Amino acid sequence: MTDATPEPRITCPACGWTGLRPETNYDYCKVLNCVFYECPRCRTNLDSEVSAALMADPAYRKQREEMNQRDEFRDALHARFEAPQLTDPNRLPSLPGDEIVLTIDAVPHPQVAGHPDSWYDGATDLVVLHGNNEIWRESLHIGWTESEQGGIDGFLYLITQRYGQQLRTINRTAAFNKTKTWNDSAF
Repeated sequence: MTDATPEPRITCPACGWTGLRPETNYDYCKVLNCVFYECPRCRTNLDSEVSAALMADPAYRKQREEMNQRDEFRDALHARFEAPQLTDPNRLPSLPGDEIVLTIDAVPHPQVAGHPDSWYDGATDLVVLHGNNEIWRESLHIGWTESEQGGIDGFLYLITQRYGQQLRTINRTAAFNKTKTWNDSAF
C-alpha cells in the first residue's frame, strides 16, 4: 500500500472478524509464488476479500497495471530472443543478379528502443540488407557468439552457402562495428 492510502479493512464472511491484512494469518507458497490469507479467528480463506480490498485502492490498481505491462513487455522480449535463428541457408530469399552486395547492421530492438527499464539497454537486432530491402532479421543476445550456428562466423558461412559465387561483398555499418557481441574473425 502507499503511504497516502491506509491499509483497507477486511471482513471475514464466515465469522464477521474485521481487521487489516497484516493481522490475518498468511502463508507464502514458494511453489505457486503467492500468499494465502486466513481469518485469525475461524481460519476461513480470505484471499478473495483481500484481493477485493486491494483492488479498491486506485494506487494499488495503477501499480498492478504497471507490473502487468512490464510482464507483458518482458514476455514479448523473451519470445523475440527465442525466435528462430538462421540455421538453414535456404531460409534466406533468392536474390537477383550476379554480384550481390549485402550490408549487415545492428539496430536497436524495436520493442526495446526507449524502454525505461535499464536492463533492456543494448538489446539489438542483426539486420541483413540487400540495397534498402531487409532480407533477414534476428535478435542478438549475450550468448549469441556461443550459439549452435557459431555466432557471426557461422552466420556468415550460412550467407555464403546461400549466395555462393553471386555474393560480391558484405559491408558492415558503424553500428554493427560498435556491437561487442561478435566473434568477427571472418572479417
